[in-house]
Amino acid sequence: MQSPVDISVLILAGGKSSRMGQDKALMDFQGRSLLQRVYDAAAQCCPRIYIATHQPQVYQPLLPQSSLWISETPHEGDRPFQGPLIGFARALPHIPSAWILLLACDLPFLEVETLRQWIQQAAGNPLPCIACVPRIRTRWEPLCALYHTSCRESLQAFVDAGGRSFQRWLDGQPVQPLTVPNPKMLYNCNTQNDFIDGQQIGL
Repeated sequence: MQSPVDISVLILAGGKSSRMGQDKALMDFQGRSLLQRVYDAAAQCCPRIYIATHQPQVYQPLLPQSSLWISETPHEGDRPFQGPLIGFARALPHIPSAWILLLACDLPFLEVETLRQWIQQAAGNPLPCIACVPRIRTRWEPLCALYHTSCRESLQAFVDAGGRSFQRWLDGQPVQPLTVPNPKMLYNCNTQNDFIDGQQIGL
């Protein structure tokens, strides 16, 4: 779907999935892989979809040829799988749009209409607001959120200083909290129990 907002989607699919015990992006959730479910929701909001991953060859057969790929190549001396904040920071320079809808690959219940509303809300926010992020009680939900590319400088400075926590980075930034009409859309699958419970929720 064409969006009037200058926006791209970035799906992070480079995690270790250590708590799941297997690659969760590939796990079948009610007939489609988790990655496909996230991609399909994103495609209804924006035509430009990037996937950041260290193994694009594994996921490419699952997604349309129009998908854009950012290969997560570790820097020399890096520990592998440094977390989503590092994945986002390294992918950010490759994305030319003003706004980025950042999504984890394990969100099976994304609501397209809510995402569209958030995109319009973000577009109407004056700078220096660098992000529009759902907030549940005291915690940000950074992996289903919108970021303006002007966040790049502060994000890189935070990472260069050793920061690895989205929560700590966002707490120090001008961020617009987003209302979540249905918290179910933020449900994510980190463990086998999460995955099993999610299948029941979706019935």
